[in-house]
Amino acid sequence: MSERFTKTVEYVDKDSDEQTAVGAVLVPFEVDRQGDWLRPEGIERLYNADAEDGVMHSVFPEDASTTAHRLLEAPEVIGGREYPAGTWIAERTFHDDELWSLVEDGILTGFSIGGFVTESERFGVEDLPDKVSIPE
Repeated sequence: MSERFTKTVEYVDKDSDEQTAVGAVLVPFEVDRQGDWLRPEGIERLYNADAEDGVMHSVFPEDASTTAHRLLEAPEVIGGREYPAGTWIAERTFHDDELWSLVEDGILTGFSIGGFVTESERFGVEDLPDKVSIPE
């Protein structure tokens, strides 16, 4: 039996000149906004190289595109923070000035992903592995 999951991904870096916004989709061993965390191999299994384009779960006509969608092979600094190897990074380029203004004005603050989980394990906070960090 599988269960549906969704993740909210906040933009961690924006480039006004290029009209791009980057988000760390999943970071290994880091508790996310939904209270979940994954090992690097779990992120790799969830990673989908063919991401669908959309905003608020609606498809963009041609107003934005995914210009980078990758798993980090080595640690990398993005938006002033170092992300470890195994982090899933996505970058979107906005081709419409009006849509980009929604990003700049903080109306569009990120994106979301979704999928199905076929295997999971529940932990209490006291049972988390030492590698797991809980951001403030």
